[in-house]
Amino acid sequence: MYPLKAVVIGRDDNVLPGIRRELLNARGDVDAVYTSVSAAIENFDLPHDESRLFILRLDSADDLASLKHLSGVFAGRPILALFDGSPPGNVVVRAMREGATQVVVVPFHSDDFQEALRSIETQFGHAVGQSR
Repeated sequence: MYPLKAVVIGRDDNVLPGIRRELLNARGDVDAVYTSVSAAIENFDLPHDESRLFILRLDSADDLASLKHLSGVFAGRPILALFDGSPPGNVVVRAMREGATQVVVVPFHSDDFQEALRSIETQFGHAVGQSR
């Protein structure tokens, strides 16, 4: 399903195995893992003609500035935001306005994660430069 490699950003190693499993089920792969947005920006070199799915773990609404920064640096690339528990609706809306393509609640259910990937695929699923 999802043709892009993923860059996972977050401090929670407990979620990474589930992310890897869900990406594998979607024929995707984890390309890199970073503990923070700043580390990803400093260390991940992405050629302009390539894309990645960024999966960002957000601990709270205070992390939305990091989401906005990531979205600005890697403009045009999809970002799947992971939130603990059930964030208030206004936080989800703010996350989407700051650049999240999809939001998934942690702990996530496989069906929810896969639905988010399918939605992202609808928007970004083809290689850069191709269209339907």
